[in-house]
Amino acid sequence: MARIPRPILGSPGVGPSAPRLDVELDWDARGFVLGPPGSQEAGLGSKTVVTRGMKEGKFLPVWVGTKTVGTLRFVLGGLLPEEESEWIGRLQGRLRLAKGRLAFMDHEIEVPPGDYAVDVLSCLPAGLNFDFVVTTGVLGTQPQPLGGYFRQTRPGKELPAWLQAGLANGSLSDPGHDDVWAKTPPAKRRSIQRAAGKKRYVDVLVRLSAAPAGFDIPLSPVEATAGGGMWVPRWESRKPLECPLGIECSPLNLDDE
Repeated sequence: MARIPRPILGSPGVGPSAPRLDVELDWDARGFVLGPPGSQEAGLGSKTVVTRGMKEGKFLPVWVGTKTVGTLRFVLGGLLPEEESEWIGRLQGRLRLAKGRLAFMDHEIEVPPGDYAVDVLSCLPAGLNFDFVVTTGVLGTQPQPLGGYFRQTRPGKELPAWLQAGLANGSLSDPGHDDVWAKTPPAKRRSIQRAAGKKRYVDVLVRLSAAPAGFDIPLSPVEATAGGGMWVPRWESRKPLECPLGIECSPLNLDDE
């Protein structure tokens, strides 16, 4: 969380003609900081520092509670219908990016210079690793099994590859069908896992939109991480009317730059 971003010459970015960018990263951390270059040095151990930094648009910490962040999607402007309907967690913040550079982890991308309202959205299937399903009540105070959630809200539809894989390996539940999944032959199980492994989904979506006059943008409340030690914005959870399918993408691996 305290690493200084490595400049990338000729790095990709988002702009009016290309408002979306998917990047795939191998990042062994439970969170990261969004902001202008140098903001990764922000001290997150003080509630006062984090609250002031977020209010002034200096940085936005993102705590995901998992060891790996795989694919990020950056969006400039409006969301597509599937992006708006799929998210299960949201952080809200603001950023001043006067030099047109947005840093995250050890990378930077180009953006139009300016002040931004920022929405950070968590999506399935990676959102399962963010503890949303179990700890935030996104599927109810008694978490609804994902298999049942899908069948109830998308009757007759084919289960997405990631959900089939989770049911086949027993990590997810499908009430009324669990016995069938448990009896899946090993060869079929491996086939399901291979099919799921070929898919890439958006884990975290970062939306940047022009800040309103006066930089008057809602901010997510700040809370201490589990076990204390760092102060980060609190996720707002949401259960979509239909079980998310996962937002498929074709990521660019910035770690190869």
